[in-house]
Amino acid sequence: MNQPLYSTHRKHTIHTQNYTTTNSISISTTTNSTMPHIAPSTISREKASLSDSDVDLKLFIKDVDDPHSRKRILSLKSWSSIKDVKDHIQKLLHVPPACQRLYFGPLMTAKSFLPNHWTLQDAGIYKNDETLFLEIKDRDHLKASSSSNGINNLNSNSSSISTLKSKANDICVSKSLLTHTPKELRRLIQQARRGMSMGFKPNLVLDGSGGTYFLHDARKCRVGVFKPADEEPYAENNPRGHVRMEDGNGNSSCAGGMSMREGIQPGEACLREVAAYLLDHGGFADVPLTTLAEARHPAFHQNGSMLNLNQGGAAVGSHSLLQQGSSCSAELIEKVGSFQEYVSGECCMDDLSPRRLP
Repeated sequence: MNQPLYSTHRKHTIHTQNYTTTNSISISTTTNSTMPHIAPSTISREKASLSDSDVDLKLFIKDVDDPHSRKRILSLKSWSSIKDVKDHIQKLLHVPPACQRLYFGPLMTAKSFLPNHWTLQDAGIYKNDETLFLEIKDRDHLKASSSSNGINNLNSNSSSISTLKSKANDICVSKSLLTHTPKELRRLIQQARRGMSMGFKPNLVLDGSGGTYFLHDARKCRVGVFKPADEEPYAENNPRGHVRMEDGNGNSSCAGGMSMREGIQPGEACLREVAAYLLDHGGFADVPLTTLAEARHPAFHQNGSMLNLNQGGAAVGSHSLLQQGSSCSAELIEKVGSFQEYVSGECCMDDLSPRRLP
């Protein structure tokens, strides 16, 4: 009987001591019992590494006209704006920000350059080792002024295969993929350029759901296929009528977005074609020669010019009835898309049954 009384009395004593201890002791006891002990040095190192990863970004700047395709490293803050990036480039290359155009991605169109008020996060840049393409305007004027000041950082590519002729129907290799374009494919683009200069216009292919054009050489033989990015299915200038309809406020009628395949946005199919060629090592899958190209010709579809009323021709483009005071511009628009080697075939995929596919 004494032993149970002793144990009960001891429990009561311990319970009383817990209430008579100070608050600091009780809090420390609770903390040690529920949370593991972390050294202060470990916490400081974790905070330092976290702050470094959130603050500093190391990006590559590639001048698209550099014949050596060099990449220069810039260390920037994650919240930096495009104007801040241009200021760093000015210190590095002595190029005024007004003469710089930055692009994130290989599609270097007039609508895809990054505006000055955007931040790096607005452009989709969140991690290190991303590459920004730099295009310098008025390079000849800057090169003359820089040489007079003893600055020789401005290099220009003497190859005209990557530059469109001024105010003429022409096609060239996109500067962002010039280094990945083989000589054989450059030769084909040069032949298509001669065909355009002789007046052979691109022919719209009847098959398919997007804008596909046959290009010819000086003998009017088909040498290439050009697919503009803005004429893909549900892109803004699709010649088949597969376009996103917009109301007077500029809102798309399809809230969830429209595309031919899930995960492929309109204007990105040309990039997938180029990637398929670059990944076809050794020609294992026989993917035709493919690269990004820039072209200019009035035969390309622009602002619903090839659509009738049943296809929405009066509801899209700059001549839309929903846009008051707008007029169709006669200026030729430069288009970017995929250029593929022309390969003759007996039929298209729409003529084959699924049973014939492996």
